[in-house]
Amino acid sequence: MTVAIKIENGLRRGSFDIAGIRGTVPAQAITSTNLRHAEDAGFDPALFKARVAVINEFDPKKLVRDPVYERRRIRAISKTIRRYPEYLFLLALQGVKTNVPRKKSGKIIHPFQFTRNNNDFLIAFQQKCGFQLIRVFFNYEHNVHEDYRHYRNLVPNGRFVASLDENMPFKHFKWLYLESLRRSDEVITFFGHNPSRNRRNPDNMRNLTFLSERESDNILRLTTSTEKHIKKTVSSIIHHYFGIDVCSFSTSRWRDQPAKNHTMVVLDHFRYVALLPTTARRCVITGKNLYRSAKEFGLSLGRPSIPVSTHDIAHLNEQFSTLHKTHTRKSLGSIVDESL
Repeated sequence: MTVAIKIENGLRRGSFDIAGIRGTVPAQAITSTNLRHAEDAGFDPALFKARVAVINEFDPKKLVRDPVYERRRIRAISKTIRRYPEYLFLLALQGVKTNVPRKKSGKIIHPFQFTRNNNDFLIAFQQKCGFQLIRVFFNYEHNVHEDYRHYRNLVPNGRFVASLDENMPFKHFKWLYLESLRRSDEVITFFGHNPSRNRRNPDNMRNLTFLSERESDNILRLTTSTEKHIKKTVSSIIHHYFGIDVCSFSTSRWRDQPAKNHTMVVLDHFRYVALLPTTARRCVITGKNLYRSAKEFGLSLGRPSIPVSTHDIAHLNEQFSTLHKTHTRKSLGSIVDESL
């Protein structure tokens, strides 16, 4: 397994060869939702120009509590992994970026907790599904060293991937990151929190600054479940400024179709703009005007968002391939300053 990172104009770029999958970074990963869109619309997912894919689990609490649901998810996920051997797959858990209970319909909803028992379950679950890389999640400050040693014993050498909460205490974030380097891990992942300069959460910026200062580390840095934009700027470019190599967007299982009269938006360079009949963007699926293609998909499949989401990922990966030539760390810093 190989990860090779170099710095050009102050920006990380490079290549990887992990589990027989080769790709370049920086990159925008695709999700299982994107693969489903490709199947539904009958196009080659190679149009996304990605080699890393994230499989979303939308109900981790049900997963650990319901054996019937667990078996159903194992069958579905293992089928996806076998069907697309050209992708490096990782598991992403939706709705796990908060530890704070919330109220919904008058009921208190408690968040999923990354206890040792739950992490043990998730490790075994990923192995049963056939993931080449096994994510182990850290977002708390108690027993970090002890739990870390315990998890290492459960995951075969070369498959362990620590997943760090960007908001966790800096001393634990730093130790876990450096331990991944010491163990010669090829990949380290993150929860996907937005970079924040909020003084009430100083560890977030301290952790991300630490990453950005270790610019030449030969380890693939990947964050999942990020918001699509921060103040209309695509979040991937902001995460990349802080040293993240690969990003994936958060998705919802219920939002394939925009609400009625909703104005769709499309990525234009690194900003989202309204998609209008006059918008000069070409659909990578049909080769037609993107607005017209979205209308046609809306009529034929009821899914006008498919051409747009496909375009956005392909367009972003095209930009990432030449980012070191078109931008410098300083110019990206200007974009970040306007967006945070």
